Amino acid sequence: MPPLRIHRAGMEELELLIRSRVDFCLRDHPANPEEVAAFRPQVEAWTRSNLENGNYHGYFGFLGDDLVCCAGLLLYTLPPLVRHFDRKQGHVLTFFTYPEFRSQGIGRALMNFIVQDAKALGVQQLVLNATPMGEPLYEKTGFSDPKFRNLVLSIE
Repeated sequence: MPPLRIHRAGMEELELLIRSRVDFCLRDHPANPEEVAAFRPQVEAWTRSNLENGNYHGYFGFLGDDLVCCAGLLLYTLPPLVRHFDRKQGHVLTFFTYPEFRSQGIGRALMNFIVQDAKALGVQQLVLNATPMGEPLYEKTGFSDPKFRNLVLSIE
């Protein structure tokens, strides 16, 4: 088996970033072809805009020519706190290992790469939304329950 190659994606990989986001979303939210056709341009516009302004970084892992995993990192800054002025955060998004490549340490390698890259980008804290399937991996890479729980209100 070829070695796993992980890298941060550039604008030249925009199409692959879009495809991986669409694949990720369709995993949990099946859609008909018309819905996918309407969704894809929205993903492209968001991804292009956020890559260009530096708020988003995409990541890919390959075995040979096969795309085996992907993720994204959305960067933002929270307002200062006492003794904590610079509060750069990273939200891990679209963290996905294709099913046929799971349970091989690939997701853990990808997360370790993202953590190191986030440090280099000056990020102080990473957050993510964990599925039950992903939670053990995230805990193994150092994520833990926050002191304060996030609550969500969907406004529709």
